[in-house]
Amino acid sequence: MACVLDGELVAGAGLPSDFYGIAGLVSSRHGRAPLTFVAFDILRLVGDPLIGLAYARRRQLLEEVMGLSEGALIGVNTFPGDDLDDVLDCCEQLDMEGVVVKRADAPYRPGKRTPDWRKVKCAAWREQHAERRLK
Repeated sequence: MACVLDGELVAGAGLPSDFYGIAGLVSSRHGRAPLTFVAFDILRLVGDPLIGLAYARRRQLLEEVMGLSEGALIGVNTFPGDDLDDVLDCCEQLDMEGVVVKRADAPYRPGKRTPDWRKVKCAAWREQHAERRLK
């Protein structure tokens, strides 16, 4: 099925510690870690633009496409309506950077930062990386 996806290339097993290793893998292509594309959003489906639709509808379409891909396409987990502090606590336990919080009724706005989507980093991740910047 022809579609355009928004996502990220992940190195290795997709662990947070694998994230920063991807630059070397992509540039050298001699790395042994597998590369996996993880889908966040769907922007076009069979020629039809979807960016004007609400995120909730785009996510539904993305999940349908993932279901048809027989496991070949991986998407990020969603936590609709869950308590952000609980989700961030889980992210910290998994040594993840944080989450992207999206309004379910928001359209996709390419190239623009809006209050509809916010990246929220875990406190532990911010502290760890603040120490790196000071060294």
